[in-house]
Amino acid sequence: MDPLPRITANPGNVSVSIVVIGLNEEHTLERCLASVQGALDELPANIKKETVYVDSGSTDASVSIATRHVDEVLELTASPSASAAREAGVRHTHGEYVFFIDGDMTLDECFLAASLPLLESLDNNDIVGIQGRRDDVHIDPDTRKAQGERPNFFNITRPRKAKRLGGSFLIRREALIQAGGWRPDVFAGGHEELDLYARLLDQDQWILELPIPFITHHDDRPRNTLTSWAKTHFAFDGPRVDAGTSFVRGFKEPFLKGLIKLFPWIFATWLVDAITLSLLFIAPLYALILQGAWAIASLATNQGTEWINARLWLYGTLVAAFRLGQTKDDQPPTDASAYRTVSPQTPPDAPHQA
Repeated sequence: MDPLPRITANPGNVSVSIVVIGLNEEHTLERCLASVQGALDELPANIKKETVYVDSGSTDASVSIATRHVDEVLELTASPSASAAREAGVRHTHGEYVFFIDGDMTLDECFLAASLPLLESLDNNDIVGIQGRRDDVHIDPDTRKAQGERPNFFNITRPRKAKRLGGSFLIRREALIQAGGWRPDVFAGGHEELDLYARLLDQDQWILELPIPFITHHDDRPRNTLTSWAKTHFAFDGPRVDAGTSFVRGFKEPFLKGLIKLFPWIFATWLVDAITLSLLFIAPLYALILQGAWAIASLATNQGTEWINARLWLYGTLVAAFRLGQTKDDQPPTDASAYRTVSPQTPPDAPHQA
């Protein structure tokens, strides 16, 4: 797509809500909230602003830190997850635009001043959100020192439709609600974003990526090992199977079009695999040639990872379909994004329900 100009005009009397989420983020949260405030200070005074922090059950000083920096602190009272925390933040705030950020991230002070006026001024109603260039820094959890970095995590070099949705982005509240919001029962780390983005894409709405400074993610999770990789992808209660739930729902609800837009190579690989299986018993040589040609094509177009992921997603989807089939429809769903408000001056109030 053609480069988009940076709009510096005042966006008018709009409002923006900042939703910060976290779980045991005492080492990074103060820096995160300070960066958010710095970005808000760059916005014109006539823009209404509110900031909430949603905690998922921290046992460290995260809540205490947050009460000194944000308008309100919320604590989840049911099943904590990133998706439930973001949904609670949406329910509790009122801004026309919502910006999400995790407690282990820092925000570039110019991002909101650049993206909010641009999103407000665009005539293209298909563009409902903006994210920028994300830089990742791996932090040793014991020494708290940087061990490595991965700049420009999503390799954004020009304005484009986002191929993936990260945990931090700016979006129009109306579009978020129309897509169904965050699903609190999607627990898989990172896959709650694909679930939401697939539903947005199904409505022909998408997030714009710009090659501008955005966030720095301070990742202190342990490095992946073969054992942790296997648990992630093959455990019956692991993230891959949880993410497969989105594929099952995509077929049932449906928002299949959005999933195909998000993972075109995976669906194409599934089609090739289906044709290969149909040929296997009548023309095995042609089946072998077809599969080999597709593998070469995947590597030649830098889709080798997706070629492998197609099989992992298929496993996760099949197991998720089995698990959903075992769930009794007469069981009332739990409101995982129920929360209570924490105030610096008063004790926590009663839990809020949707």
